[in-house]
Amino acid sequence: MKSSNLILMLFAAAFVSLDVFGAGAAQWAKACEGEGYKSREFTCFDFFFPEKCKAPGAKKAEVEEEVFFTKEEKVERLKTTLKETEEKKLDLDSQLAWLDDTEEEEIKEAKKNIAETEETIKSLKQAIAELDPAFAAKEGITVAKDAGKKGGDAKKDAPKQKEFHEEDTFKYYKMDELNGELETIFRDTTSRLACDDTVNFSVSHAKIYFVTNPKLFGNLKGKEQLTPVRIVSVDKKARSILVFISPAVKNHLIKALGYAVANLILDEHMALSNPKGELCDAFRIGFCAWCADLDAVVEPNKIVAPESLLENKLLLPSELFMPSKLEDPEKRLYFTRQSRAMVEYISSASAEKFRNYIETVTGGNSGFRNSFQNLYVAKTWAGDYDDFCNDLNFRIFFPLTKEAKDPAALAEWNKAIAEEDANYSGGTEKHKGPRKHIRIRNGVKSVYYK
Repeated sequence: MKSSNLILMLFAAAFVSLDVFGAGAAQWAKACEGEGYKSREFTCFDFFFPEKCKAPGAKKAEVEEEVFFTKEEKVERLKTTLKETEEKKLDLDSQLAWLDDTEEEEIKEAKKNIAETEETIKSLKQAIAELDPAFAAKEGITVAKDAGKKGGDAKKDAPKQKEFHEEDTFKYYKMDELNGELETIFRDTTSRLACDDTVNFSVSHAKIYFVTNPKLFGNLKGKEQLTPVRIVSVDKKARSILVFISPAVKNHLIKALGYAVANLILDEHMALSNPKGELCDAFRIGFCAWCADLDAVVEPNKIVAPESLLENKLLLPSELFMPSKLEDPEKRLYFTRQSRAMVEYISSASAEKFRNYIETVTGGNSGFRNSFQNLYVAKTWAGDYDDFCNDLNFRIFFPLTKEAKDPAALAEWNKAIAEEDANYSGGTEKHKGPRKHIRIRNGVKSVYYK
């Protein structure tokens, strides 16, 4: 009996643990509700986010700057703005004093406005003090001196402490603009899959939960599949996305979240059109990266996005079609860009056949050798799977490389592709033997073979 009770207690403990830290939309919703969180409903997406977030640097007074302002004019403008802001605070104090204790929401809003106004006054005074020593002395404000003037002072070489200030999350991460870009990615993805009628987010919105705490994100995110974006987690059954946001990923947020949206749409489309199907990782990642225009690896505090790939670092077909975990960010970057180029090439050349392939494909990575026969390239320049693998670098990946930045080398490559395609269309036998590839170095053309 004791043994039975112990099992029940352990099961209950496990259930509670999952409820608090488990991965899934229900837990994400709990983490993004209550005081301090806001929501915004759009046409296809509902955003849930903390009201405030941290942004790097000290908060600057929001004063209109003009290039013709002298120092004295700037000080006068700042003092005028300070006076207006102090008068505004007096009005807010009066409003608060008149509120009845039963008006809880109004009191809460008034206190919030007063706190924001006090912060503005503080930043305005600091800005004036930096320009007007007399004002600084009067207000008792200490203005930081140039550490470089302190000669041998030991503090000179001390690392500068990073400064942060509080911002409105919705405004700082430009969520209106973010939503507009996500709706464009939604339309592009459903159009490429021809699933506009079956995958419809305007009726049942996709929910996106934004968190700014890395530890919370780590506790809430689901099991991670191979992905170039490690700041998102998708619950496809609940049509929901969890995303970690920070200043470090701000400039890549649209593409990273767009990748997750494309992934969500692809999963829903396959669940309806090919429920037993499974794409290989290269096609899944390549398609979603193409739809989101993603060309980087996005991690919580790191972006990997070199301008070009190096030809001698291109992944082999065996690494593309039977990938390992690819923990190295650079390898995931190569995997993503090569996969995207391959999918974009195949889909753009025959969109209908690519859609048919998605709706019939099975087997995932291990089944790609067989499912390859259903791609249009199997009937054009790649007679079989081995031909396809051998020609990838020559036909698809070379333009991604640093070597292709040489206009002469790229011209030679285009010429070689055109000649080969002309031969194929003329009914001649497909290429056999080693692949000729052209490389130009310092104006000297050399030919090598794979």
